Amino acid sequence: MVSLVGGLQAIGLFIVLHNFIGLQVQSNLQLVVLLLLGSLTFLSIIFALRILLGGFGTWLITIVLVLQLSASAGLYPTQLTSSFASRLTPYLPMTYLIDGLRQAISLGGSIQNDSWLMFAILVLANGLIGLKFAINIKTAKFGFLDGEDLELAEVKK
Repeated sequence: MVSLVGGLQAIGLFIVLHNFIGLQVQSNLQLVVLLLLGSLTFLSIIFALRILLGGFGTWLITIVLVLQLSASAGLYPTQLTSSFASRLTPYLPMTYLIDGLRQAISLGGSIQNDSWLMFAILVLANGLIGLKFAINIKTAKFGFLDGEDLELAEVKK
């Protein structure tokens, strides 16, 4: 369901950019791929932090968002940011999305490295989510269920 929402967001953004704003790009295919990959990657990061860390993850999501907006070279070139932000740039996923979008929209370069890095982050986040659920199933611990619900389900089998 989350991937459906992410996909619809990306396709909706592409339609608005292409049909309503009239954005001319070097490669429509690259733009669509990056929008889909970016949307799914960031939704996965949000869910992973929330599922793995609970309330602290929700707080951390906000911090990561603010850091990405200021340090990913989207608003200002890295040369104009603080040394702290410049050092964070390579570790922020939005850096690679922005670089890929620049390539697809105006530079016409390759998006391969940016796409692979975002895909690796997507796989890592979803792998951690899957691992957390596997551990919860094995230990019968879920935040939204008390242990009795799982025990009753096993007894009925």
